[in-house]
Amino acid sequence: MRRNDLFVVGGSVMGTYHRKCFRNNQDAYCIGENDKALIAVVCDGCGSGKYSEVGSRLLSRFLVHEGLRLLGDCSGSIEQVLEQLRQRAVDFITRIAVNLGDDLKENINDHFLCTVFLAIVYNDELYIFTLGDGCFSVNGNLKIIDENNVPNYLAYGVLGSDDENYEFKFQLRLPMTEVKSVLLATDGAVEIEERAESMINILGSNQKIGHLSDFETDDRFLKNRSLLQKRLVILGVNHGIMSDDTTMVLIRRMEAGHDLDDQ
Repeated sequence: MRRNDLFVVGGSVMGTYHRKCFRNNQDAYCIGENDKALIAVVCDGCGSGKYSEVGSRLLSRFLVHEGLRLLGDCSGSIEQVLEQLRQRAVDFITRIAVNLGDDLKENINDHFLCTVFLAIVYNDELYIFTLGDGCFSVNGNLKIIDENNVPNYLAYGVLGSDDENYEFKFQLRLPMTEVKSVLLATDGAVEIEERAESMINILGSNQKIGHLSDFETDDRFLKNRSLLQKRLVILGVNHGIMSDDTTMVLIRRMEAGHDLDDQ
């Protein structure tokens, strides 16, 4: 596959609440591709977990790399592949948690509770699956998934639950010919959208915070891979816009002949 028509980049910043409490950024993201597919994942660790950043980092990487392997050998529907991926992720978490000590439930609650948003490009189609809260946008059409701060977590499956609430939820399928942009984000990004019309001062210039759709349409983000991270730092660190950790993955289709200044 190795699509050269897609620009893909991620960024993550600690929220003001975690900075004030001297806690780590509990979000994580991972992006990967092979000859068959491209997968991007964002994970948001549970705020009450002592070390939720551990599970976010491990699970995001596992889902991307194991997902690519499964899609490379795919003989069923993508929904079947995602369920197989979920089951393997549960096994992966279980193996680690069992070796962390005697109390399996405590190990899960401390380390592995995190939400998952996945974007998959496979067979020239875009798929989006979610488990938990957060937001995603395709071609500027934003969808916010709010679970009242009590999201479902994939790791609950380790504790023996077969409840369908802990399975990936299919959200969208779209031919790539109709896709111009994709944004995956943890729920901290919702605060950007809520304060989009507020003014902030950047280098002496007063300007609006802007909507999440601006990340999808502003071509400056195509010029340099560091700009997405820098924008999150300006909003989250310099101006304290996001109280919660905020992580994004941006996918943009590039026009033929478009050159990136910093690949």
